[in-house]
Amino acid sequence: MKRLRDAIASHPALTLKVGEGLTIGGFGRSERFSYRQRFRGVGEVANRVLVEAGTASGREPTVQVGLGSLLGEFLEARGLSLGASDA
Repeated sequence: MKRLRDAIASHPALTLKVGEGLTIGGFGRSERFSYRQRFRGVGEVANRVLVEAGTASGREPTVQVGLGSLLGEFLEARGLSLGASDA
């Protein structure tokens, strides 16, 4: 799970918030990352991403899944972009 943290931290738009992560009994981990806000105002969304990973079955089974967000799906459905796509 530390490899996942390090892979996410290598993204140029995200900064690992050192000291804000947790290890949960050796089987789970949570980390917080921040990003530069582009829009501010009343009711603004915090510039933080919480990543939680855990397992109850050891190393198997494994599966690759896509990672997205409701905001990303909303923008994609309308053909809009914030210029932060990895694709």
